[in-house]
Amino acid sequence: MSRIKFAFVVAFFTFSALPVAQWATGFVDISALQEKRLLAPPPDFSAILLHGDGRLSAAINKWFDDRYGFRALFIRLKNQLDYWAFRHSDKVFIGSDGWLYLPDDFNAGIIAERAGDAATEQVHQQYFKLARYLTAAGIRLIVIGNPVKESIYPQYLPRNVPTLPRESRYQKLRTWLKSRSEFDFVDGDEVLADCRQWRTFNLIDTHMTFPGGVCFAQALIAQIAKDEGRPISPWDHSFSYTLHSSIYGGEANFLALLFPIAQPAFDPDPVYSRDQNPSFSLDPSGIFEWIYHAPSGTGANLLPPVVLFGNSFLDHYVAAGIQSYLSAVYRARNNDKNLSTVLTNLPDGTRYLVYNFLEPRANAIVQYEIPERGDSATH
Repeated sequence: MSRIKFAFVVAFFTFSALPVAQWATGFVDISALQEKRLLAPPPDFSAILLHGDGRLSAAINKWFDDRYGFRALFIRLKNQLDYWAFRHSDKVFIGSDGWLYLPDDFNAGIIAERAGDAATEQVHQQYFKLARYLTAAGIRLIVIGNPVKESIYPQYLPRNVPTLPRESRYQKLRTWLKSRSEFDFVDGDEVLADCRQWRTFNLIDTHMTFPGGVCFAQALIAQIAKDEGRPISPWDHSFSYTLHSSIYGGEANFLALLFPIAQPAFDPDPVYSRDQNPSFSLDPSGIFEWIYHAPSGTGANLLPPVVLFGNSFLDHYVAAGIQSYLSAVYRARNNDKNLSTVLTNLPDGTRYLVYNFLEPRANAIVQYEIPERGDSATH
């Protein structure tokens, strides 16, 4: 056998064995993909052989395809080439100047747009029902509408994204919410318009930056103070920021590049943390994610208790120190359509319930069950 043929055989078997060795030992350190899905489970040999058709290949192939050696490396390499050469990703819209956008937000907006007038009326009636339920318990509803970054920073969008009418369903909902007296509406578009000295959204993540979250927390305290008849808002927190480079972001994770991209991120000072703060506690019932009670002796001038119900866009509020102005805060995350459970277990003394929603999912309120007044447990 010639040297060339021998070298070819050795190379062939070496390259064939490397993925197996990588799968078995992980001798090359490759960061795992954050796939947001469950990988294919191992085949159930007994079920397939004894109770099925005996065909194992499909189940084995699915399991192997999710685990073969260097899979993460090859996927990241392919994504990196797409990003460099074509500014393309199957998972993310790639804008200019480092901005990334989630296709799911655009798709949700399109679905809401096509839902029609009947869906809009259903949303309106659900707000009325929620407001009536709370008013009967002496609680005021405050609605917070969070725009998404494609609405606030459209100038960085790529050309191939879906577009909505200028007078979209969300814009009409904003107008309607502002017109109602049955509840208050904190309009996120207006909040961020007054917050333009800062970049209020992350480039590589769907969430707001810390300064954006501070602006919302400040607007909410101002609204509660107004409802309480206060002549001015008590908000007096101020922050300084240091810029640092960060590669952390949900949209960047979806890109799954070989060489992660970074963004300038705001590092605030101070930060009001729940860690090691005895005024925060977990809810033993599990209804609320956490509970805050102001320290004794500090409640004379504080605003009354508030329930915060909504998505992760509320998370900056605590770090911004919103609890410093409230006698109690009860945080409920909008998982598992759990609004009914929160409503039937509202803590004694609650004066306000904050319902937070995200622009593309403005119709999500119709998914929640709002109980009849006789179903409530405590108020």
